[in-house]
Amino acid sequence: MRGMWAQCSRWLAGDKPNFVFLLIVLAATVVLLRSVLGLTGLGVEGMATLFSGLLAGLVVWWQIRLLVRQLEYTAVQELDKEWNSPEMLKRRAGAWIEDKEIPNPQNVEDVLEFLEKVSTLEKERYISIELIWDTFGWYIGRYYYYCKDEIQRLRTYWTGKEDRTLYCDLEHFYESLLGFEARKRNLSKAAVKEEYHNTRGKFIRAEGARE
Repeated sequence: MRGMWAQCSRWLAGDKPNFVFLLIVLAATVVLLRSVLGLTGLGVEGMATLFSGLLAGLVVWWQIRLLVRQLEYTAVQELDKEWNSPEMLKRRAGAWIEDKEIPNPQNVEDVLEFLEKVSTLEKERYISIELIWDTFGWYIGRYYYYCKDEIQRLRTYWTGKEDRTLYCDLEHFYESLLGFEARKRNLSKAAVKEEYHNTRGKFIRAEGARE
């Protein structure tokens, strides 16, 4: 039973359908309907009508789900194009002071604004963490990790005091991505952060070379 509920959860989360599992669900529905038939006296025709309605509802639900996933996929594709556009590559290259391996306070804000937009869309469930990870999510965690101090400075710079609403979606999404990356790569969060730390210079030089 727990395996069935786990499969249902993956379905609702947007994973690819398991059609064998679908047949099992339909078979279980038939058994349930037979039980209902015995309790309510619907008759064979009533049971058939009820079953047809449930099946039609399932088909409609799945078609809607496919449409939503297609729209989500298109949105992530557009974001990925923007992330790798010539203009954004130039911004990413100028976001760092390579010899000091620190963010460039005059330029990094443009990139952070884009990542905040992506984080907000994920928070509002317009796009999924899975699709973001499969495109440019690898960069988001690293940008936040290397720019934490700069984000704190910006929070004070624009308001005169620390305003934690600034880049709050990016901060929250960073934590989600950190856990997601750790699970994907079978590492601990601490190990992922250590890798971020050890590859800081390599990452910044790679971004600086994109112009």
